[in-house]
Amino acid sequence: MIAQSLLAAAGVCLVAGTSQAGSAGVRVALANPSSVNCAKQGGTTEIRDGVGGQIGYCRFSDGRICEEWALFRDNLCKPPA
Repeated sequence: MIAQSLLAAAGVCLVAGTSQAGSAGVRVALANPSSVNCAKQGGTTEIRDGVGGQIGYCRFSDGRICEEWALFRDNLCKPPA
């Protein structure tokens, strides 16, 4: 009886030790807070290529286009240069 219990416990430990917490190949991404802010204000995100890389803009239905991070940080609509 004791041998069976020890064997069962060893089997559980062996299986538990080889399992993984997450699935292989699953990527977790965090939302860009400036893009989330744009959507909350009713806009849609637009990514454009700039001199130093890509820049996110928030386009509103009234035609305004604002740089997302300026809108997020300072609540200012800074149009594209």
